[in-house]
Amino acid sequence: MSKDQRLRKTFISIWKLVYLAPFSACIAFAMTVCTYLVEGVGIGLLIPLLDTSPDHNAFSDVPLLHAYASFFVQLDITNRVQLVALGMLLIALIRGAFVFGRTVSRRHFEITLMGRLEAMAYEKYQRLCLDYINKKDLATFVNMITSFPPNCAVLAGSVVIAMAAVCCVLLYGAFIFSISWQVSVCAIALIGLMFVAINAMTANRLKRTGECVDRTSVEMNQWAIETARAQPVIRGMGREEVAEHKFNELLGRYMEHAKREAVWRGIVEPSLTTGIMAILAILLYALSLSGTSAETFIPQALLFIMVLSRCLPIASQLNEARGTLTARSYMMSVLLDFLSAEEMPQAPTGVQGLEHFDGCLTFKSVTFWYPDRDRPALDNVSFSVPAHQMTAIVGPSGSGKSTLIKLILRLHDPLSGKIYADDACIEDLLPAAWRSHIAYVPQEPTLFNRSIRDNLLFASPGASEEDIEEACRTAYAKEFIDGLPQGYDTVIGENGVQLSGGQKQRLAIARALIRKPKLLIMDEATSNLDSQSEKFIL
Repeated sequence: MSKDQRLRKTFISIWKLVYLAPFSACIAFAMTVCTYLVEGVGIGLLIPLLDTSPDHNAFSDVPLLHAYASFFVQLDITNRVQLVALGMLLIALIRGAFVFGRTVSRRHFEITLMGRLEAMAYEKYQRLCLDYINKKDLATFVNMITSFPPNCAVLAGSVVIAMAAVCCVLLYGAFIFSISWQVSVCAIALIGLMFVAINAMTANRLKRTGECVDRTSVEMNQWAIETARAQPVIRGMGREEVAEHKFNELLGRYMEHAKREAVWRGIVEPSLTTGIMAILAILLYALSLSGTSAETFIPQALLFIMVLSRCLPIASQLNEARGTLTARSYMMSVLLDFLSAEEMPQAPTGVQGLEHFDGCLTFKSVTFWYPDRDRPALDNVSFSVPAHQMTAIVGPSGSGKSTLIKLILRLHDPLSGKIYADDACIEDLLPAAWRSHIAYVPQEPTLFNRSIRDNLLFASPGASEEDIEEACRTAYAKEFIDGLPQGYDTVIGENGVQLSGGQKQRLAIARALIRKPKLLIMDEATSNLDSQSEKFIL
């Protein structure tokens, strides 16, 4: 991708971010512009004090400034100072109000944008094909949902403020241009050269180090997630030091890249300040050689100094936005590509509802082939599951039992053939409508780090206390739950770590039963139960 294409893509990406919260962005933009305009008015208040020439013609070449200064001619110096002091106090109060508005509106914009990006990323994740998710690093998706959106929101906030700062720089430029167009042209040329030089020195390095920081952060998070899940295996094999060494290696790389990024971002600020002060010195020296009288030169020079000094914080904000945009462009690009990508495998969809389901399930000539396999997982399979009966599907490992479950749950759709729920083809049904009639218990239960009650209510939020106890009684789980110190309010830890294998399976079965499904799918869900418990449940 060429430099122009990258620049165009960056601007389009920024526009997409701002467009997600346009109202908040406009308010932040307006508040920033008003803040800088009020500061400009504050500088203008000093003109009556600067124009000390006998006939008050220091700004005679600028009609607006001359008319403003002439208003104070009839006042003595004491009254002039008092009036200017009152004006400065009023300007300070107004500026404070606008600064408050700018700070709050910018933060409001960033929070609004962050929330929308996180919601969009989570929604996108929920609708991806499960096989696609399983083939990717979990940390990639975690960062897409929790880490990238806040950083992109701060980036967008910096850009909005920077756009307002650019508008104010143009206004300040027009102001000094009205005083002396020759000096203004020189100032613009010198400042332009300075920015080009600083950008050439730091832009590529900031982009590379920022991308390395983001990539290493994802790798580090991925390793932390993997080792957190695998703690029993790591400790059982005595590999704690190996895991720590790998994490510390990734952490060291992250810190090294982050420090390099900090160095290159830190270089810009002093370079910018020194450059502007050097330009100011050159301009003052040029003004002194212009042959202008001291009565005119000194007020104009002081006004130039004040205007350019006000440009320093504005230039700093522009630099902050440029540095953030350069360093975080990779993160922004990855997130927006993820949100807008249409070619990613999507979860199956449908259009019809299913108000009634009696429980009969029929496979008719179903064939399914995984994309990365050299033979079909299911080939022309036909059978029926009668309603209100228990049906067992048996077969050796790899014969397609798990694939059947995935097709019933509509995690995939058949390549050929049809699956019918009573008389309705499930491919035509809305996944949510179809899944509302079924419940699934996997061999390895997935439980949440919440209380037992919360885990049960996740399947049916409106279930009553009687429904909870009935489901637990049927799943042979009520006895061990009642024996816990806090009963149903016991927090069971990450994936039910505080429960035994059999207890986790019974809780998972109870969670499925509380839905009162028409079709209950159990994938070896009693493998960890003793024969008495299994007989009681089945």
